[in-house]
Amino acid sequence: AEAVRLAENVNQSLRERIDELQRGLEGAVCEADGTLLMPDGVTIEGMLPPAPDTQREAQGRRIAAAPSSILPGDAMRLVVGRTGTDRASLMDVIEQRTVLVMVRTERGISSGTGFVVGPGAIVTNDHVVEGALDDGIIVINAALGDVQPARVVKTSGAFAQTGGDFALLSVEGMNLPPFTLYLPETSMKLREVYAAGYPGDLLATDEQFAALRAGARDAVPEPTITDGMINTEQTLAGAVRVVVHSAPISRGNSGGPLIDACGRVIGVNTFVHKGALQNLNFALSSADLVAFLRDTPAIPTIVTQACVPDILRPSVRAAIAPPDTPPARLLPDLTRPAP
Repeated sequence: AEAVRLAENVNQSLRERIDELQRGLEGAVCEADGTLLMPDGVTIEGMLPPAPDTQREAQGRRIAAAPSSILPGDAMRLVVGRTGTDRASLMDVIEQRTVLVMVRTERGISSGTGFVVGPGAIVTNDHVVEGALDDGIIVINAALGDVQPARVVKTSGAFAQTGGDFALLSVEGMNLPPFTLYLPETSMKLREVYAAGYPGDLLATDEQFAALRAGARDAVPEPTITDGMINTEQTLAGAVRVVVHSAPISRGNSGGPLIDACGRVIGVNTFVHKGALQNLNFALSSADLVAFLRDTPAIPTIVTQACVPDILRPSVRAAIAPPDTPPARLLPDLTRPAP
């Protein structure tokens, strides 16, 4: 019954999404410079079209974006933080706070993802570190620059028995900035989200990961960031709160953060249900994560304010030449002597 209810909720969200995209498609206008305008005169990111002669709309200007736009905003142009050193792109915020977790067990070496929630504190999934040998867990990202040993402080699992799948790791001396945790007071259905992690399919062909496994302590694979929308929010088995979303994840993303457009963690990516026609991506809720972190050394920052994203104006593209414009004259071949 729960599975049927979940499928019905996801299908309903997809129908709503299709209707939204169809309305946009029917009234959208592509400007000569390549800007796509929706029927209400704004771009797919909820902004007014570029106007280089107007200071407020000039290239690089920071303005408010729609909290639920037609398509997720560009993580390189979404701005997190208000002023000064606190201000950074969403991409930078994610990359600084997301880490690769490597685990040595009796079966060999496995990997997953984790993220920073406090000084020296990293969250991942319990199943990522399950069976780790003594001193068998290390973490790394570009901000750390070198592998760091980690130890397990607390776990909650296994999921099938307890409905929990969290692990808290401690990394001595680590001073990476933490993510803020977001506890929404209303539904986030159809809001844009970003998933960050180290999917195994990509690590399998990553030269940096191969070098890291071979012993190069400073070889750092880059995290993969995907975007999507929240399909539905669900309670499983009467107690486990999950967020079902469309940001693609796979094995290796386990333990990684699900993030909103303001750079706050709203869930922990944990598993994928592979169906005949579609995959469902599940994240354990930030509310359950907060409950797990109580009475631990990690003291995360928690907010409840809705996301009001800021985004930088894109560069103004050159107008597309009409089809009957004659081709440009070629420059003379300077390698040949002049007659």
